[in-house]
Amino acid sequence: MAKRDTRKARGGSDGAANYGIYGPVNADVLAVGYKPKSTKTVSTSIALPQAQSAIEELRRNVEGLALPQAIRVQINRDLGAMAENVRTEATDQSKLGRILKRVLDGLKTAGVVASDVAEIVEPVRKIAEALAIPLKVLGL
Repeated sequence: MAKRDTRKARGGSDGAANYGIYGPVNADVLAVGYKPKSTKTVSTSIALPQAQSAIEELRRNVEGLALPQAIRVQINRDLGAMAENVRTEATDQSKLGRILKRVLDGLKTAGVVASDVAEIVEPVRKIAEALAIPLKVLGL
C-alpha cells in the first residue's frame, strides 16, 4: 500500500502548499515541495594555452623574489607539476587548484602576501580564470 502525504497544505487561496520558505532567497538552484529535486548543469571551458603562459609568467616572477631555498625548490616543483598537468589532455582542475594553493601557501610561509604583490596575484588570477578555479578556493 502506498503512503499518502497527510500533511495539510498551508498557503494561499489556490491551496498551494507552503513548505517553509520565508523571506528573500538567493540561490543558483532551488527545489521546493514534497520530495523536491533540482539539478544545476555548469559548462566550463578550460583555456590551456592561457594557463600555460600564466604558469610560466608566475614562475619567472617567483624567481625574482628573495625566498628561502627550500621554499623556492618546492614552489618550482609545484609549478613544474602544474605545467606538466596542463600540457596533458587529462587536466585535473581540482588537483591544479590544490597545487596552486600550495604555491600560495609556500609564498605566505616565506612572508610574501600574494594578494599584495601584483607580479604574483596577476598570473595567479590568470591561471585561475583559465582553469575555472574559484579565487575563493585559493584564499584570494
